[in-house]
Amino acid sequence: MDEIVIFKNKTPALLECVEALCRMSGERLSGFCCRVLEFMVEGQKNIKPLFSESEEKSLAKKLKKENVQSVVDVVEYIFEQFAYHSVTKDSMEAALKDIGVTEEGVQSFIEAWAAGGMRQHCEKKKVQIKKKKKEK
Repeated sequence: MDEIVIFKNKTPALLECVEALCRMSGERLSGFCCRVLEFMVEGQKNIKPLFSESEEKSLAKKLKKENVQSVVDVVEYIFEQFAYHSVTKDSMEAALKDIGVTEEGVQSFIEAWAAGGMRQHCEKKKVQIKKKKKEK
């Protein structure tokens, strides 16, 4: 079976944001990913801010030239691609390494994915979609 290529277009913006993410410690990156994933799963993105003002300032210093929102968007994109392709842990690891995520960063993404219950969330959505199609 052919391996799924999740990130076909490795744009400079994607790679710059990945580089910025890799400058975070594993613990900080894990927390960042968990927070983004939590907001995605709970659908809170447009309801309340993802980070407090002080957290955002701290992140902005850590990320240097990259915009915090751009990095958040990239993390969301990565998780959305994982959900869309229903990736396994091994595929997730390979895809992250393919775009330049460090080993520590890979583990942070995988931990956030597992902790965030994204797999269960995706399965629920699939069941809801199938149910709606049957009702039509």
